[in-house]
Amino acid sequence: MPENGDARDGELDDQAALTALDDLVRRRLVTAGNGTFSAEHELMRRVVYDDLALSRRLDLHRRIAQAIEAHRPTEVEVLAHHFVTARIPERAAEYLEKAAQHAMAVHAYDTAALHLERASASLDEIGAPNSRRFSVAALHEEVLDVLGRRDEQDHALRRLERFSDPAQRGDVHRRRAWWLAHQDRFPEAEAEAAEALAQARASAEPGAVVSALTALGMIACFGGRAAEGVRYLEEAAGLRGTDRRREADARNALGQNLIDLQRFGEAESQLLAALALYGDLGDARGQAEALGMLGTLRMERGEPESAEKDFARAIDISRTIGYRHGE
Repeated sequence: MPENGDARDGELDDQAALTALDDLVRRRLVTAGNGTFSAEHELMRRVVYDDLALSRRLDLHRRIAQAIEAHRPTEVEVLAHHFVTARIPERAAEYLEKAAQHAMAVHAYDTAALHLERASASLDEIGAPNSRRFSVAALHEEVLDVLGRRDEQDHALRRLERFSDPAQRGDVHRRRAWWLAHQDRFPEAEAEAAEALAQARASAEPGAVVSALTALGMIACFGGRAAEGVRYLEEAAGLRGTDRRREADARNALGQNLIDLQRFGEAESQLLAALALYGDLGDARGQAEALGMLGTLRMERGEPESAEKDFARAIDISRTIGYRHGE
């Protein structure tokens, strides 16, 4: 008798559930399709979610993240969200950084900055190694530089100083030199760039030497000493054994400052070479800068129609990627 009673109770429970579900579908609170049901309204989902115990919510987000990671590992933004919400900071930081890199690849720098800020907070939460925190802060500083958010960039630079090792200090000096130069603080910028160059030469690493020479040369030119700056930049552009991005930056900087010396033919050659390198690298910011300087050069040579086309392309690229300083 109890067994039969249990069976009938089970049938009644199933029937009650089906009746209730039919009622929800009729009231358009639930959508039915392909044998599945889903809540139609965000408010309803919110009420159900908020009613869960915190431990249950954390466990659900953890399990969702693991399932997505197993079946759709490229969904880095979704994975970042669920690992953050599940309060698993180590995994959250990993996917937040990947999400930032994805955002940078499509020039969504505001989104990238948000992801990297949260990644840094997650790494701080677990006391991650300095090398890990340095790499995220370096990426964050680069993004903030593109966005022209100087106060936040200063904070990122301070993190770099805090988490750098002796071999990375020159890079920190070089980054700070650019930060100062963008605010027209040229004597301070030059001192930082000179320190970066001294450390780069001591390390005998060609790429670091090229980057430091480029910064020092540009800052000298910004400060009204174009002839001196060009000497640094010619040395940078002539060094071998560096990567293509640093070569592009050196040629771009040299081309810009040859214009000030009215050496237009040499300037155009350097800028076109830089533009080609940036194009191969997929560096939209570099392309915008090179195009802007080509426009300036052609205006100086009395070619306004060509200049206008270069300026228009430079502005369009800058707006697309949110490069406010370039625009």
